[in-house]
Amino acid sequence: MTGFNIYTMNLVKIVVTCCAFIFLSCTEENSIDNVDAQLAEQFRIAINVNDINTLTDMIQLPFTVNEQLWTTATDGYGFVLGERKITRIDKKDELIKFLRVFVPGVGIEGEQANFVSPAEYDHFKIELADSIDDWRNLKTYHFLRGYGDVEHIVLLGIQARSHKVKMMYLN
Repeated sequence: MTGFNIYTMNLVKIVVTCCAFIFLSCTEENSIDNVDAQLAEQFRIAINVNDINTLTDMIQLPFTVNEQLWTTATDGYGFVLGERKITRIDKKDELIKFLRVFVPGVGIEGEQANFVSPAEYDHFKIELADSIDDWRNLKTYHFLRGYGDVEHIVLLGIQARSHKVKMMYLN
């Protein structure tokens, strides 16, 4: 073999190794995203069937719930965002007590968890308001809750390392 052929073969080996590394890195990230999307969808199911035990296992403490209420618009026509109720839960027994009261009043119609990239958070800047920076550290998934007088949504924030739900927003 000539020096050129050996050089070419080594270059090909390096390029193939780099491509394989890049492919595996992307695949791993994709599978993690799939794990988190599946977790979000399992969380939705657990809420809809009032499965407090499963929800407790899927939540990382401290857990924060942002409940956005609606109010009648000042002109009397339609609705606007009203008061926001923020609940932070630090202990497991507090979580169980909270979920027993909270979950029966919540339903999520949307079946698919839609990933919200940090670049898309501006779409939710009114809803997330002063907690938007906390959400940027989480993988966020969006569900439709249903449509009545307004479109109701749920956002779930999943902690990347633990793959547990850390924050929830609903209106």
